[in-house]
Amino acid sequence: MEKFLTESTLGARQNIFEKDPISPIPNGFSINLQSTGTTQTSIGMKPLQKDFQRIDFGIDVIRRITSIENKMKKLEDFFSINLAPINTLGDSKWELKQGLNVAIERREIDDFVACLYDIDLYGYGDSVPEALEDLKVSMVNQFEYLIEKNEKIQLANSMIKQLKFLKNILVRKDV
Repeated sequence: MEKFLTESTLGARQNIFEKDPISPIPNGFSINLQSTGTTQTSIGMKPLQKDFQRIDFGIDVIRRITSIENKMKKLEDFFSINLAPINTLGDSKWELKQGLNVAIERREIDDFVACLYDIDLYGYGDSVPEALEDLKVSMVNQFEYLIEKNEKIQLANSMIKQLKFLKNILVRKDV
C-alpha cells in the first residue's frame, strides 16, 4: 500500500495518509499539513508541477462524461413506456367485452407504439391517440383475418394464441 508522508509542526515525519479505496490520494499529488498553533490544523492536496497537464486532461474528461450523462438523461424521457386504457374500438362491427390496458412506447419525440405484447400486435402513430387507433384497427383486422384463415388452414401456434386472446376480448355488435 502506497504511503504519503508529511511534516508535522514539530518537524518530525509522520505517516498521516495511506492510499486505499476509502480515501484515495491521486498519484502526482502531495499532501501538506499546516498548523497555526496547537488547535488549528489544515490539510491540503496540491498537484505536483509536472502533473498540471494531466489534471487539465482529467477535467476535460470529467466535463465530457458529465455532458454525455446529461444527454442520456434527456434521452430517457424519449424512450419511456406507459400504460393507456382502451375502452372502445370505434368499429361498426366489433366491440370490446371489457376494457384493456396497453403499453405505449415513446421512441422519439413524435414516434409512439401502442403494444399488446402478449400477442405481438402493435399500432404506430405520431401521437398516443394515433398509435391507439392504429392498434384498434390492427386488432380488428387481425381478428377477422384469423377467423377466416382458421376455417381454411391449420394456424401456427402464435396465430392460435392471438385468436384465443382476441375471442376473449372482442364480440360482434348486434346490428
